[in-house]
Amino acid sequence: GLTSSEGHSAFDDRGYSSRLASDVAGARRKGLLQKLGLRRKQDRFLSIPTITLDTLVRRIGHSIDLVQMDVQGLELEVLKGATESMKTGAVQTFLIGTHGRARGLTLHADCQRLLGANGYRIEIDLPDTKEQPDGILVGTNLPA
Repeated sequence: GLTSSEGHSAFDDRGYSSRLASDVAGARRKGLLQKLGLRRKQDRFLSIPTITLDTLVRRIGHSIDLVQMDVQGLELEVLKGATESMKTGAVQTFLIGTHGRARGLTLHADCQRLLGANGYRIEIDLPDTKEQPDGILVGTNLPA
């Protein structure tokens, strides 16, 4: 899983809607209650290794033209783990589906600010699309 730190995280296995659990403690509590029979099993939580986007770029060994993200609310966490890649221009363009409506669109604006602070020109900025529940943000690295 990609996030802002190396280690392990709870993974909420929901088929098509699977994602890293943003509330790891809550995921563990739910899992324990399910094991004790005090909560009906709805979701399956797994522990998976996590890395940053910076680590992934280093492992690939060359720059990346496009990173497309649909990470169910963890967009800012992934970007926080890409500071080196953004500063060096190792990622040319980000295409991000932001899931910020439940939080008053702050996630979308936070991603936009972080991209801009790292030299990315915002090409597309649609925080509230009519066609889908996500916002759309595209940022392209400006050559130095």
